[in-house]
This record gives sequence, structure tokens and C-alpha cells, in this order.
Amino acid sequence: MGRKSKTTPQQDQKLIERHLAGESIRSLAKEVGISEASLRAKISAQATEIKDVANQLVATEKSLKALPWHSQNLARSRAALMAAIEDNVFAGIVNGSASFVKLTSMANTELLKVDESDLLSDDSKARLSMVAGLNKMANETVAPAMSIVNGNKERLTRVLAEAEVIENDPQNIGSMSVLDAAKAYQDFVSG
Repeated sequence: MGRKSKTTPQQDQKLIERHLAGESIRSLAKEVGISEASLRAKISAQATEIKDVANQLVATEKSLKALPWHSQNLARSRAALMAAIEDNVFAGIVNGSASFVKLTSMANTELLKVDESDLLSDDSKARLSMVAGLNKMANETVAPAMSIVNGNKERLTRVLAEAEVIENDPQNIGSMSVLDAAKAYQDFVSG
């Protein structure tokens, strides 16, 4: 692990804001007591991304204003609907994940009660049947989330690699937890 940063994330945000407002990286670095190269490495990528997004917003607003008034409202309504759908999909993934965890936990608890020395007893058969049913329900609750993850592996892999959610092996998306997949999906739809 690298050296501890001399600035906090909140300070980094303020430095980015000040840099975007026109202050030079050199003067900011001198003020906080770190090298210009270190500060540039720390804030340049995010500052560039912020500038790019700001330019996209300006271009989008310009395009929106070029539309007739009624079409502007339709475009805004459609954008709001798309955002709401993305939020609901994410909530569904999170809820499905929570249900999956709860149901598999219940199945495992029930499995521990099975008498391995007498698997053919009525009690063992009933418990094993319950375990199978709970696992089936768990898999059904997580299927939509996994469908989204599997349908977007390439983009999710890129988002996760950039966010360093999957350590060491960004190609390992298939074995990630569903909660990590849900977080990745949220990054995916917002990125």
C-alpha cells in the first residue's frame, strides 16, 4: 500500500473546485505542501472528467433549447422516466440480492438440521425438500440481477476495473457477489 495522503478526500474536492475555478495546480500544491506532480496526478483525471461532463451538459442544454417547447418537455419527461427506471432496476437488484442472501441463509440453517446418518427418514426428506425449495426461490429472486449483469459484462467489467471493485482481476466478473454486481450496475447506469 502507498503512502498516506497529505490531503483528505474533502480537501481534494476543494482543490479540484479551486483548480476548475482557475487556480494553478502549482499554487495549490505549494499551499497544501505537496509536489505539483503529486497534486496533478491526484486531481487532473477528475478535473478533466468534470470538464467533459460539464461540456456534455452544455451541449445537451443547447440541443434541448433548439427543440420546440413541447418537444423540450417530452425530452425532459423521457429523461426523468429513464432515470426512474434505472433507479427502480437498481432497487430491484438490491432487494433481489437481499432476498437471495436471506433465503440461502435459511436453507443453510435447515440443512444443518438434517441427520446425515439417516437421510431416508421422513424428517430428513422433509428438510432436504425445504432446502431445495428455498434454494430454488433464492435463485429465482437473484435471476433478474444476474441477467442484467450477464447482459452487460463488458461494460460492467470496465466500470468495475475503473472503480477497482474487483481487485486484481477485472475479468472475474462472473464470480462477483450480487451486491457488488448491484453496485456495479448503479455505476453502470450512472456512468
